[in-house]
Amino acid sequence: MSQLSYTLEKATAQNFASLKEFLEEVELPTEDLNEKIDLFYWQSPDGNAVACGGFEQYGEIGLLRSVAIRPGQQKKGTGSVWVSRLMEKASEMGMQDLYLLTTTAEGFFKKMGFENQDRESVPQAIKESEEFSSLCPSTAVLMHKKLS
Repeated sequence: MSQLSYTLEKATAQNFASLKEFLEEVELPTEDLNEKIDLFYWQSPDGNAVACGGFEQYGEIGLLRSVAIRPGQQKKGTGSVWVSRLMEKASEMGMQDLYLLTTTAEGFFKKMGFENQDRESVPQAIKESEEFSSLCPSTAVLMHKKLS
C-alpha cells in the first residue's frame, strides 16, 4: 500500500494512548495531550501509526503540533504529503492561519510554506497554550502560514 493511499483518521479514545507512545518515541512533548486536542494519524496495514499530527484550534487560528513521521518512513516524501493533508484538514475545520513551534524542522516547514515569525507578535490564544508557554523551549522557532 503506498503512502498516498493512507487515510487521515481522527484519534479515538481507543488509540489515543498508542499515539502518545509514538510521540514519546520520537521525543515530542505529550504532557498536555488529551482527547480535546484534534489529533490525527495515518495507519499502516499492520495497524501502526505511520504519521501523527494535530491541532489546537482557537477559532480561525490553529496551532499545528505533534507532527511526527515514523523513523522508517522519513526521507521518503511522507512528511510533505502528511503536512499537506493536515493543512487541508485545518482549512476544512475553518482555520485560516496555522502556527507552529519547532526545534528541529525549521527547514522542512519553510519548504511547506511556513515563515518565521517573532514570538511577541503571535496571537494571545497561541501565547496562552501550554505548548507555547511551557512545553517548548524559548529557543523553539515560531512559524506561521496563512491558509488559502
